Amino acid sequence: MTTGAKAHIGGDGWTALAGAVTMTTALASTLAALPAMGQEGPAGQLQVERTFDIPAQALTTALVAFGQQSGIQVTVDGALVRDLSTAAVRGTMTNEQALRRLLAGTGLTYGLDGATIAIQRAAQQTSDGLVELGPVRVEADATGRFGDLPPEPGGFKADYQATATKIPLALRDTPQAISVVTRESIESRQALNLQTALETAGNITPGATGGGGTFAGNGFRGPFFLLRGQFLDADRDIRADGFAIASDALFDLAAIERVEVVKGPSGFYGQGSLGGFINLVRKKPQPDFMASAAVQAGSFDTYRGEVDLTGALTEDETIRGRIIGSYEDAGSFVDGIESDRAMASPSLEAYVGEKTRVLVQTLFQREEFVPNFGIPLIQNGNINEIPNISRSLLIGVPSREKSEAEVFDTTVRIDREIGDRWLASLLLQTSNSARDLINENYGYGIAANGNTQIYAISYAFDHERWAGELRLDGTVDAFGREHKVLFGLERNTRKDELVGGGYTLGIANIYAGNFASVGAGSSRNITPFIDQDTRSDNSAAYGLAVLNLTDKTKLLANIRFDRADQKQVNNLTGAIAKKTNQAWTMRFGITQELTENVSFYATYAESFNPVFNVSRSGILDPETGTGYEYGLKSEWFDDRLAANLSIYRQDLDNRPIFDPTNNFPLERFFVSAGRHRTDGIEIELAGEPYPGFTVAAAATWMKNRFIDPDDNNFGLRADDSIDHQFSLYANYELQSGPLQGLGIGASVFNVGKRAHIAGFLGGTQNYTPGYTRTDLHLSYNGFSGWDLGLQVRNVTDEVYIENSRSGGAQNYFGAPRSVLFRAKKSF
Repeated sequence: MTTGAKAHIGGDGWTALAGAVTMTTALASTLAALPAMGQEGPAGQLQVERTFDIPAQALTTALVAFGQQSGIQVTVDGALVRDLSTAAVRGTMTNEQALRRLLAGTGLTYGLDGATIAIQRAAQQTSDGLVELGPVRVEADATGRFGDLPPEPGGFKADYQATATKIPLALRDTPQAISVVTRESIESRQALNLQTALETAGNITPGATGGGGTFAGNGFRGPFFLLRGQFLDADRDIRADGFAIASDALFDLAAIERVEVVKGPSGFYGQGSLGGFINLVRKKPQPDFMASAAVQAGSFDTYRGEVDLTGALTEDETIRGRIIGSYEDAGSFVDGIESDRAMASPSLEAYVGEKTRVLVQTLFQREEFVPNFGIPLIQNGNINEIPNISRSLLIGVPSREKSEAEVFDTTVRIDREIGDRWLASLLLQTSNSARDLINENYGYGIAANGNTQIYAISYAFDHERWAGELRLDGTVDAFGREHKVLFGLERNTRKDELVGGGYTLGIANIYAGNFASVGAGSSRNITPFIDQDTRSDNSAAYGLAVLNLTDKTKLLANIRFDRADQKQVNNLTGAIAKKTNQAWTMRFGITQELTENVSFYATYAESFNPVFNVSRSGILDPETGTGYEYGLKSEWFDDRLAANLSIYRQDLDNRPIFDPTNNFPLERFFVSAGRHRTDGIEIELAGEPYPGFTVAAAATWMKNRFIDPDDNNFGLRADDSIDHQFSLYANYELQSGPLQGLGIGASVFNVGKRAHIAGFLGGTQNYTPGYTRTDLHLSYNGFSGWDLGLQVRNVTDEVYIENSRSGGAQNYFGAPRSVLFRAKKSF
C-alpha cells in the first residue's frame, strides 16, 4: 500500500541528490573564479555585504582582519585601542554591521575621514555640559532592498523579523512575542532536528506522534508541536518563508538560516492556531563567495555531513546562486532503530535591471527509516510511570521493510520596486510531500503483568500544496510622519490523502521481550480501515499599517478576510462532507518606547482555524480565538543582550474533542468544546552581554483550563500541555592567551509535568512527570577557518520521558548520556 507519492516527487531521489552534488562541484569552480564587485567610496562600501570570519581577539588585530575581509581602509590611533578586545564576528552582513559589532562595548565609534574610515572615541559630555561629537556616523538602512531583512550582526540575538508582519520590522517595534533561533544558536548547540533547535525558544512543547528527541528515531508522523498550550496543525502551522508545509517530511536544518516562532494568534496569516506558528527562514544566495563543509559524528553510530556554497555567478553580481546539501546516517539508543536522510537545496537569485529581482528556491529531501513507536506507560492513580525496562528496548520487532518520507518544494518570488517608496511582490509555491509508514510489529498498551497487544500497521500520507500571494507594500506620509502599509491577496489549495490499516498479531510481554514470538505483519497483507481525501481551497485579502504616532509610539493594525471551502471524501463508504467558512480577523498592537533601552507593548488579536474533525452531523465549526498580550522588550549592554517579558491570556472556542457518547472503538466522532482559557508569563534572554560570553534563556509559566461547565472536560488542562518550562544555555569563549578561542559552556532544561486527557472519551486527567536535563559544550575556533564543537548530552544520565502522549504508546525516553562532535571548515 503506497500513496503514489513517487509519481509526484520523482522516484529516483538518490539520482537527484547525486546531480545536486555534481552541480555543487561545478558551482564551486565558477564561484571561486569570480571576484566580488565593490561600491565606490567609503560610505558606499559600508553598505556592501560580505562574509566575515573574525575570531574574538585584541581589537587592534581584529580591525586589521576587518580591513582585509571588507576591503575598507581603516585608520586608528593605537593608543585608543590598546588593551581593548572584541567578540567574534562571523556570518554574512554589511561591512557597517561588522564594524559596529567589533566596536560594541569599547566606547569607540567611527566616521568618514576622506577616503578612509576613522576610529574615534564615542561622544563625551564635557564639564560644562556640552557634548563633543566626532565625525558623523554613517547609519545602516533599517530595511533591506526588496523586502529583505537588514543584515544581522550574528550571535544568538536577532534585531529584526518579517514573519509576524510580512514586512521587516525591528523586534523592539513589533507588539507581539517572537522567539528567534539564529543560525549560530543552531550550530553552537548542535541541533540535529527542529525539536532540539526550539528548546531555547520557550513555551513550545513537542508532541509524541512526531517521534522522540535526539537519537530516539522517527515516529508515526513528522514533527508535531504545541505552542502556548495550543496544538499546531502539522500541515499548516509549520511554515517555510511564510508558506505552509507538511511536517511529515520537514526540511533538514542545513537549509535553514533561522527559525522564527510567532507567539499568539496567527490571524494575519488567516487559518492558524491561537498559539501561533513556526516559520523556517531559508538560506538565500549571497553576493560574496562563501563555502563551508561540516561533519558530525556521535553516539549510536550517528554520522552527518553538510556542504554550503554561495556567491555571484556573474561579474556584476546580478545573478547569484546557492546550493546546500546534507546527508545523515543516524542510529539510535533503541535497538534496531535507524534512519538515512539526504537533502539538496539549490537556489538562484537574479536582478533584472535596476528595479526587479527574481528568487527561485527548490528543495528535495528523501529519508528512509525504521520507525520507533515508543513505549507504554503504567498508570498509577493519575500518574504515568515508566515500566522497569531498558531504554534500549524496542517494544516490538524492527521492521524489515523501511518506511519512507520525501518532499519536493519550489518557491518563486518576484519583486518589483515602484518608484522609491513602493514594492510589489508575487510569491508562488508548489510543494509535494509523502510519508509511507510501515511498522510490522509494535506493542500498544500494557497490563499489570507487562503484557502488551502487538499490532502491524501501514499508513500512507500524501500532501500537495499550491499557493500564490500578491503583495504591495510601501511608505506614505501623513500628519508630518512616515508610515508603512501593506496590502495583499492570497490563494492556496491544500490536498491531503490518507490510507491506513492494521491488525493484531497477538500478545507479548515487555519484560520477557518475546515480541518476535507472534510473528510480523506485512504492508501487502493489510486491508485499509481508513481511506480519505481532504481538500481545502482558501482565498483571502488583508491590509496592515504600522503608524508612527510619535517619535516613540507606534501603532500596528491589520485586518483580514478569509474564505475556506472544505471537502472530505471517505473512499471506503463514499460519504462526502463539505463546509464553507468565512471570517474576519483583526490585530491591533501598540509599542511605546519608555527609555532608550526599554519598550512597552500591548496587543489584541484573533484567530480562525477550520478543522476537518467530523461530528455525527458533518464537519465541525472552525476554532476561533482571541488573545490579549502585553509586555516589555529591552536591550542592554550596548544592544548586545535582549531581555523580554510577556503576559498573555488566550480564549479558544470550538476546540475539537472526542464525543463522550461514542461507542468506542466503533465510533470516533468529535464535538466542539466550549471555551478553553490559557493564562501565561514568558521571560526570554538572548545575546552576548560581554565579549565572549553568550547566553540564551527562557522561563515560562502557564495555567490552562476548559472553563465551560457543560463540557465533559470541564476543569481539565489541555492534552499534552506543560505548566512550566525553563531553559538556559551559557558559554564563555576565552578572549586572549594561549587558549584563545576555547569555549566552555552548559545547557540546562527543566520541563514540568505534562497533562493528558485520559482515553478516547475524556473526562479524566493524568500526568507524565517532568524532568531536568543538563548538557555540556566545548568549542574551539583558534584554527583559521575552523569551528570545532563537542557536546555531552544528558551528562547526569537521567532516565526520563522526553516526549509523551500518555497511556498505550508513543512515549519516548530521552537519550542516555551521549556525545556529539562537530567540525566545520569555512573557505
